[in-house]
Amino acid sequence: MFGGAWTPELDAAAQAGLLYVIDLRIYETLQAQNVDGSPRFTPSTVTVLVQDAATKALTPEFIRVAGGGNQPKIFSRRGSITPAAWLYALQAAKVSVTVYGIWLGHVHQWHIVTAAMLMTMFQTLPADNPARRLLEPQSSFLIPFDDVLLLQWNAAAPPTSIATGRQFLELIDRYAKDRQFFDDDPVNQLEQLGLTEADFTVSEPWDQFPIAGDLMAIWEATGRYVSTYVDHSYPTERDVQRDRQLANWIAESGDTDGGNVLGLPAMDSKDALKRVLHSLIYRITAHGTSRLYRSANPVLTFVANFPPCLQDATIPDPTDSFDTQALHRFLPNTGTIGSMLHFYFIFWATPPYVPFVPLEGTEADLFFDDEESNEALIELRRFVIDFVETREPDRRRTGRRPSLRVQRSLHLRWQLVPALRRIAHRDDDQVPMPRLGVRHHHWRCGQRSGSSAAQRIRSAGGRRQHSFLNMTTPISTLAGQSQDVRMIWRGSSSVCSRTP
Repeated sequence: MFGGAWTPELDAAAQAGLLYVIDLRIYETLQAQNVDGSPRFTPSTVTVLVQDAATKALTPEFIRVAGGGNQPKIFSRRGSITPAAWLYALQAAKVSVTVYGIWLGHVHQWHIVTAAMLMTMFQTLPADNPARRLLEPQSSFLIPFDDVLLLQWNAAAPPTSIATGRQFLELIDRYAKDRQFFDDDPVNQLEQLGLTEADFTVSEPWDQFPIAGDLMAIWEATGRYVSTYVDHSYPTERDVQRDRQLANWIAESGDTDGGNVLGLPAMDSKDALKRVLHSLIYRITAHGTSRLYRSANPVLTFVANFPPCLQDATIPDPTDSFDTQALHRFLPNTGTIGSMLHFYFIFWATPPYVPFVPLEGTEADLFFDDEESNEALIELRRFVIDFVETREPDRRRTGRRPSLRVQRSLHLRWQLVPALRRIAHRDDDQVPMPRLGVRHHHWRCGQRSGSSAAQRIRSAGGRRQHSFLNMTTPISTLAGQSQDVRMIWRGSSSVCSRTP
């Protein structure tokens, strides 16, 4: 692939276990799209990185850029390449990773696959089935959101070169070919990619790849929750085997005319059931981290640093010299920057309709009838609180979201909510961010009409009041996830692997 550009130093790095590759050739067939008069281009890139054995830092050495009908070109950090061309190649690689983080690393894994399993759950499992009782409290809003995303693409989607819902479906169809359900679990992803904790640890576990540590912490916490619940609801292996509703659910989920999910196990043991439920509860819970303020700001909100697209579909020659103005031609224009900021802040600035951790505290609005399962639920809620407060300590005292202030007029426009267009008339005005114009009846809201929770929802016009505890699946959870760069580096964790 890299021909004569490959060096003995890279062979030595591979022998030492210090050579990594981010392979995003899946974009090779994508064509540039013209949206609102401006081109949007997702380059197909392969990035070769060498790790420093002491600091664990990764340095890109080669970047192959192709796609959009262009011939592949090889850019090197050293040699005859010009500085301007190398800067272009770095931006091209970051576009590829950003787009992966949005559509494949996030939406496919945590929206599409999860929604398919939830759809078949609602179709096949009655309300009193133990598996549905575990999943349903966190399953009210994902499917409606996916409907809005696909049916109102121009209004809901971020400004990438994936310009229509059909193009997105075609992309994930290629990505999902032969992909198994459990491939998206973080333990399996790390194992398949050959990444270990020691590879990215200097002082604390995963301190050089913190999103991996975050996701593993969520994986372990959700695993304890699911295991406790299944052990109580299905005391023996035979109890799982006798539950024909579970078997029907898994069969429908794997059917090509149903969920069309590959790799689901037969419901013949408690371990098989735990694996499926654990994977789903993990995805739903981890999904909520996109609402954290630092998931977007300050790293991703500097849009030119992690662009959602290039705005010129040509690929310069590695020996081309061009000035800063010419380089800017490739980077996001102001319309793209504004759209991306709008997209990022929607998820942070809108409260979940029904928080996973109730406003009254961890012991309120418990889901189950038995003490053991509810204790496991309380433990998971406490983990969520600690997770949020550790990563956003400014919320610890107030429980409030940081104010979003603007220094000049700001127009917020969304086709789904045409009335939402408000200007900050003074420099210190706070501008409320829009929420999606969709309502969904939550499973518990109507059960106790006299409850304080139902009263708060009614008084808020059908919306829950603000809560800073929001690891749930609200309708407006789409934005990516990362450790300060959550959407981006979660994406790269799924495609960055050590070479054999």
